[in-house]
Amino acid sequence: MYKIYINNIQLILCDSEGFMRLIEKLDRFQFLKFKDSDLFKDNIALWESSTETRTICIKGDSLKILFNAFCSNYKIHPAGGGLVLNPDKELLMIYRLGKWDLPKGHQEKGETIEETALREVEEECGITKLKLGKAVNQKLKQKNITYHTYISKKGKRILKQTFWYEMFYNQNETLVPQTEEDIEKVEWITQEQFPAVFQNSYPSVIDIISTYFKIEKS
Repeated sequence: MYKIYINNIQLILCDSEGFMRLIEKLDRFQFLKFKDSDLFKDNIALWESSTETRTICIKGDSLKILFNAFCSNYKIHPAGGGLVLNPDKELLMIYRLGKWDLPKGHQEKGETIEETALREVEEECGITKLKLGKAVNQKLKQKNITYHTYISKKGKRILKQTFWYEMFYNQNETLVPQTEEDIEKVEWITQEQFPAVFQNSYPSVIDIISTYFKIEKS
């Protein structure tokens, strides 16, 4: 099973086994049966322009073929990010372009994805000496990866593939937002603050945080 976010739409790609698990968890979703890649060619523009928050499940006989058919419409950009915890178990978050987000960024040539994740967190938050933990497991086929799409400045469809890792920080540095990346502030967020933060965040970010902290999403 793969979860992919297209603006407010949660697209779930699954095979028959995954579909049976899905209907036990979700009360409401739109169902589509995958026959060929025309399904995506006919619908992606509609999904991109939709302002409605909804879940769409697409079932195919082969999850690999289904996923590859979707990806064929996009240029894939790998990225790395971190769920950074301090000794008080607070989570490091950034506020950028009016939304609460997690620090992350694109992989550079010659980097491992773990190196990317550490570098991006340090650059965006102004901190050093992070300790890398394990990959965050979403218990899906995609494991510690979130997918979301966007349109580049050149009008190209991009599928951002972000690999997430837990990280630990026990220094006492002043948090410095990377303003050239439009980050306005960096803050430690308690779990009690999550409901308020989730009111103004991205679905993929809410998903990865909720999975990591085992929070039931409403």
